[in-house]
Amino acid sequence: MTSLPPRIASFIEAVRVWAAARPDVHGLALVGSYSRGKATPDSDVDLLFLVEDVDRFLSDMRWTQSLGDPTRMEAEAWGDVRSIRIWYRDGLEVEFSVAWKTWAGLPLDPGSAQILRDGIVALLDPRGILKAAEQCLEVAP
Repeated sequence: MTSLPPRIASFIEAVRVWAAARPDVHGLALVGSYSRGKATPDSDVDLLFLVEDVDRFLSDMRWTQSLGDPTRMEAEAWGDVRSIRIWYRDGLEVEFSVAWKTWAGLPLDPGSAQILRDGIVALLDPRGILKAAEQCLEVAP
């Protein structure tokens, strides 16, 4: 991962610290253009949480307010991944994607494998779920 703009780096670190304190978070990764070093000034920040229970995790989104002042939120669904896109008052756009901890389980489904191939930076991986998934891709044909 290339160096990030200070606002992005500080935001990602705040999310990482918050997630590390939650026992229901089994993984956190940066995906999308920032993970590939291809972000532009208009790029959003794409973060992927692997959690114990997606519905419970998304039932109270007040924590997003501790990261900034949200002006708008939109829910999105991508197969087994549910996302909340948030626009913060300072102009930052973030897609918080949330999946069950089994999302990166082996064997990988094609959608999960593609996200990993497109670029992923593990930010929090206390149980080694993301690392195992990445290693699986390295040996795949």
